[in-house]
Amino acid sequence: MRNVGKWVFLSTALLIMLVCWGCSTSETGDGGGTVVDPSGAEQKVVEANEALELVLYAMINAPEPEEPSELDFTVPYGLYNEALALDPANVDANFGAGLCGLMMITQDAEINQAWDEWSAFLDTTELFEPPGRAGLQGYQPSLPGFPSFQELSNLPPAMVPAAIGGMVAMAASSPPMFSDLQNLIENELLPRLQEAYNRLEVVDDDPAYVFTVTPQMQGDPEEDSVELDLTEIYAMEVSLLVADAFARILISYNVDFASYDSLGLLQAFQQNASNSFLKLRSGGAGHLAMSKSNLITALNKAKTGISFLENETDYQGDDIIVIEPENQEDLFVGRVQM
Repeated sequence: MRNVGKWVFLSTALLIMLVCWGCSTSETGDGGGTVVDPSGAEQKVVEANEALELVLYAMINAPEPEEPSELDFTVPYGLYNEALALDPANVDANFGAGLCGLMMITQDAEINQAWDEWSAFLDTTELFEPPGRAGLQGYQPSLPGFPSFQELSNLPPAMVPAAIGGMVAMAASSPPMFSDLQNLIENELLPRLQEAYNRLEVVDDDPAYVFTVTPQMQGDPEEDSVELDLTEIYAMEVSLLVADAFARILISYNVDFASYDSLGLLQAFQQNASNSFLKLRSGGAGHLAMSKSNLITALNKAKTGISFLENETDYQGDDIIVIEPENQEDLFVGRVQM
């Protein structure tokens, strides 16, 4: 493969991400007597592509973001959806809305709130330390542990009030729970993954589809334009399906801890009837079944993508994913037979 690493953002969107992020609710113009306007949709796509250029160029050349909200695809996403309202069958609009719709999770208020809560929590907590363990450089009690009287008496006198105050503040607040993250994955991420996948399925019905990745989209005006065709579309679909499958596994089981110290870890693995740790959550069985189905679909999409790559006859010098002669045999090692 050539330049695969360089284009990981375009081929996996999020993966990311990561590092991930409601479902798209914009009108697509496919009902209610809406007049289809293909030429108007094409003009909107041109505007959306230009807006996407600006976002990607700024993102690639900016310092690493500290908050998810700094990655903002609102403008191109809105324009692609305006194009879809004019022509739901516009392939470029489906591609752009699928890509940007997934990235719009960075603007979700609940996602950003969870990011802030977990960041603050992890900045002040050593996970699964013994309760009340004092640090070498200063006192930072582990949530929700409390130090013994002996530990307090060993602290410098000036630190005792701060230690006690810190304990009271931590005890008064509830640490974030993994179930809160699981609910966000279920309610926010999964619908976006499904929406993006559905959009790309519209695109892969067009065997001649090509999206031009401009130099600005690559973050460097000196670069040459490259083509994204169905090889990359199938790769994106595989990534979305795999991400969806593993997200469903993550939300299938209860992984909440009563506390994030060593006592909480010990309690989680106690064998008793009231302990729900690692038991199926509500809907967990259905998510696991869907996870298996998505992984099988991903394998079939991968096969289709490889076959498409094998049979490409156009000029390959400007493609993102190509078969180099020296990699011809390696490409098919371990190919899954279905």
